[in-house]
Amino acid sequence: MQAINKSHVQTLALVALMVGAGVAMAGTGSTTFDSVWTTITDWMQGTLGRVLVGMMILTGIGAGVLRQSLT
Repeated sequence: MQAINKSHVQTLALVALMVGAGVAMAGTGSTTFDSVWTTITDWMQGTLGRVLVGMMILTGIGAGVLRQSLT
């Protein structure tokens, strides 16, 4: 049987703390960011979202042309 290394124990403890912190913060029911979420959702479903998606598509096509990798 392999001896337990101190760095392994520290790594496992750190992972356990991070998982525990995530579980502790999940589902607190806070409405702090509701207005921000609503604003971002409205932008993405409106004209701004369409413009951004169009620019992303054109950028992708442009990158493909420059790399000569359009298929």
